[in-house]
Amino acid sequence: MENVDKNQMQQQLSEMKLQSKDLQKELERSIELFKQMEFEQKLQENIDKLNELGASGWEVVSVLPASGTKDEHARAILKRQKAPGRLV
Repeated sequence: MENVDKNQMQQQLSEMKLQSKDLQKELERSIELFKQMEFEQKLQENIDKLNELGASGWEVVSVLPASGTKDEHARAILKRQKAPGRLV
């Protein structure tokens, strides 16, 4: 009787470990999906902002990549067409 309970407990423990690993994998997948969605949202916001600037006469002439640090972002160099009669 004691052996059966011990074996049954070991089997249940093994099942719990497998469930825990499955949950951990699912959580990791969810985190990666969230990061991807967050990146895509920020990218779309930047595209929208550049389109707004383009509509008001600004043009992207160059993009400088981020240096790789966490807080550094790519930089866009913009120019605006000189208005007629304007010296600078």
